[in-house]
Amino acid sequence: MGYVSASHGLKRPAVRLPRRRWLQRLSLRTRLLCLSTALVVVGLLGTGVIVTTALRGYLQDHVDDRLVLTSQVAARVAPPAGIDPSPSVQALSVLGDTTVTYLNDDGAIRRTFDASTVPPGGGPELPALDHTAVLAHEDRPFTVSAKDAEYSWRVIALTQPVQVFPPERAETRGSVVVATSLDEVDRTIAETRNLSLTLGATLLAALTAAGWFAVRSGLPPCLGSRRPRLSSPPATTPTGSSNWPPRTPRWDA
Repeated sequence: MGYVSASHGLKRPAVRLPRRRWLQRLSLRTRLLCLSTALVVVGLLGTGVIVTTALRGYLQDHVDDRLVLTSQVAARVAPPAGIDPSPSVQALSVLGDTTVTYLNDDGAIRRTFDASTVPPGGGPELPALDHTAVLAHEDRPFTVSAKDAEYSWRVIALTQPVQVFPPERAETRGSVVVATSLDEVDRTIAETRNLSLTLGATLLAALTAAGWFAVRSGLPPCLGSRRPRLSSPPATTPTGSSNWPPRTPRWDA
């Protein structure tokens, strides 16, 4: 720490003023531009998150409505005894990646029909669904993962009613599980997110350039006070006066 000589030969430690932060070194128009750009970025990111969340909820609700209708139809159809599925089950191929699984009351799988040739991720990873577990889901869809890959499936489990078709196979009652892949929903969300990021980056660049020219033409550069800062206060003379240079009087017209 340095020392500054004072009157009567005494020395006192020099007072060091804090350095100016990097933000204070910027001009006023640069700080305004940075603040405006940060607000635009926050607004774009918040809007993108809200739109993506709302879109996912809408698409998933649409999948759930289709899943409930499909499960109600499949629950009234008894699984065929042969290898080939019935025409009612074959009609599920129009719904895309959909699987229908018939279970016994103890959760054992009786038959499984895939509406598509190769289900995404090898099909859904179904949990243990005995009669008690099926009733616990209360006929509401839920999400499970795939067997072999990072895919998601929406699943609904229903108990079969007393009257099924055909009537001669009414003794084969149990539960039916219908699952639909969310791969199409995930692709739609990913494409929407990429498009939102691309448009947002383009809009941000355009607004930043426009703001720069607007602030540059509307505000002069302002770096704050131009008065030089001293690392120590001025020494005083024996008479008590300071060593500040005399100020030149300024006469106003």
